[in-house]
Amino acid sequence: MKLPDSFKDFAAKHIGGKGPDKVFLAHYNQEMYHAQWKIVLDNKFIDTYEHGIIIECLDGLSCNYSKQRTEAMPPMHNSQV
Repeated sequence: MKLPDSFKDFAAKHIGGKGPDKVFLAHYNQEMYHAQWKIVLDNKFIDTYEHGIIIECLDGLSCNYSKQRTEAMPPMHNSQV
């Protein structure tokens, strides 16, 4: 994600008139990246990753996807078992 010029103008105004340097922008980008992951990797996502999820397929059968199963083999539909 590229920062808009308006952010650089905002930062320059609060830094004392100078535009933000590469170190500042690198730090800001890193912080923004981590904040986005914190939102995505919420407790519900972590719980689903740890314990799996049951998904009802289009044909009405349920498939159980879990971390252990997907690490060991590709997902398999219940009708293939």
